[in-house]
Amino acid sequence: MEKLFTYLSVLMARFIVVGLFSFLYITPLFILFYLIIFQNLELLNEITLKNYLISYFVGFWLIYRNTMKEVRKDEKAVNKEMRK
Repeated sequence: MEKLFTYLSVLMARFIVVGLFSFLYITPLFILFYLIIFQNLELLNEITLKNYLISYFVGFWLIYRNTMKEVRKDEKAVNKEMRK
């Protein structure tokens, strides 16, 4: 039971950290690209939540996947050193 609790705690911490980073990284880029494409500040008020959420979750998934790829690489290196 402790192992499950630890796993869920680590997973939630990863989601929170990656989610916060995604929010801080994707929101300004979404607004910037929206303004570059449409070149109208008045249209910015009509950004649909659906478009923002799609871009946020795609960015979240990409950042999370790349983060986990690096974590696994580091874990393999540490395990390899511990075996020696």
